Amino acid sequence: MLTFERVKPTKPQQPVEKHKPVVKNKKATVPDEWELTPEQKAFIDLFNQDENKKQ
Repeated sequence: MLTFERVKPTKPQQPVEKHKPVVKNKKATVPDEWELTPEQKAFIDLFNQDENKKQ
């Protein structure tokens, strides 16, 4: 009895790049050229405060 096996040609694999270190202190930053209202700035600051509490 004969059996056949299909073999897919393999592509040469690229070397695995090391992952960048994860930054745990991610604060929301806004470019200086953005003109935000005080309400918008306060909203962004809420996220920064939440990040500080998680750590």
